[in-house]
Amino acid sequence: MIVTFTGNTSLDQILFVPTLARGDTVRASRTYESMGGKGTDVSWILGKLGVPSLALGFIAGRNGERITKMLHERGVETDFVVVGGESRRNVVIIDQDGGGQVTYTAPTLHVEERHVRAPAALPSRSGAGHLCRPRWHPARRAAPFTLYRSYQHGPCSGRARRL
Repeated sequence: MIVTFTGNTSLDQILFVPTLARGDTVRASRTYESMGGKGTDVSWILGKLGVPSLALGFIAGRNGERITKMLHERGVETDFVVVGGESRRNVVIIDQDGGGQVTYTAPTLHVEERHVRAPAALPSRSGAGHLCRPRWHPARRAAPFTLYRSYQHGPCSGRARRL
């Protein structure tokens, strides 16, 4: 089983538009909802491929409930720490004419020091013994710095496989 950890869970709403335009109503030609957050995204894809995984991390609010449901629908096990705020919702607008894309992000979850103690035990709680997590960008962190410092030994510990 592959274990993933997501410090900032999120959902992506992806819109494809004929052109990016300001001050105008632009109708999307297609739209879909997808998993966001690097670790949960990996677990979601693994579930689609039939590879067992366990998604760990922080989750909050209705978006968090939706994330959990989407993962369970793909057969992914979850063991999230519930925190305050709301798991982030991203709106990704893609210009079909090759003009690029823009991503808007909503406010995110709120991880406190008391929540940080829980993730340290997550690998042993899962029975996996090893933890893989994506590299975090400190400027984008939603959790206290102490959480990131506790995982600064690298993206994978022990015999965990890198994806």
